[in-house]
Amino acid sequence: MQAIGLTDIGNHRMVNEDSYFVSTSAIGALPNLFIVADGLGGHAAGDMASKIAVDATVAYCQNAPAEISADLLKNAFEQANEEVQVYGKTINKLYEMGSTLIAASIFDDYYQIANVGDSRAYLYRDGSLQKLTKDHSLVQKLQEEGVITEEEAFSHEKRNLILRAIGMEPIIQVDTYTDAIKNGDIIMLCSDGLSNFIRRQAMEEIFRQEDNISALAQRLLDTALANGGSDNITVVVVKNAKESEDDLC
Repeated sequence: MQAIGLTDIGNHRMVNEDSYFVSTSAIGALPNLFIVADGLGGHAAGDMASKIAVDATVAYCQNAPAEISADLLKNAFEQANEEVQVYGKTINKLYEMGSTLIAASIFDDYYQIANVGDSRAYLYRDGSLQKLTKDHSLVQKLQEEGVITEEEAFSHEKRNLILRAIGMEPIIQVDTYTDAIKNGDIIMLCSDGLSNFIRRQAMEEIFRQEDNISALAQRLLDTALANGGSDNITVVVVKNAKESEDDLC
């Protein structure tokens, strides 16, 4: 397995409110763990919210009982939600702290993903890029209702308005996804600083052109910056394959 994470403050932001975590080694009962969080812009201490969300998720997974549970990531997200709430209300007195949160773990023949907010997971397999997760956002809701198309959602003026986030409510609803994974598959996690500035078709073409995951991640980030890059940008790329000497060079 090969993995890399990159983040950039973007072209116009003063603070990077994204956080990420990459471990190809076991984290507690999980064989590996990959996380992206995007602190809510315009809210209090988004950078702290995303950091707490990531740290709390990692800590929960490290200390959870040894048996594998399908609810492990979900439970970790609930712990992260509680910790962001506690920090905002009692330590920092910031009542509107919040963050998106997405995490993935890859087992021998399947993956587990948990998601809150509009940070995304994609799967690249056999030349095709598929979005695995559903955004908890206004434009996603409008798409599902048939009000707007995917293309209209990409440039919608309210595309940054999310309906669910870590830390915003005492009880959080977590979406989880589990499906088969094949040798050679690539899973990408990203903040909306990437997905809002590169259309899926353009992402897919970049995946087709880059075999090296370090080059792939860097090109995705550079493309988002070149396309405007007005938000913080974070990308984590994980390839489900045995590592060769040249893959990470």
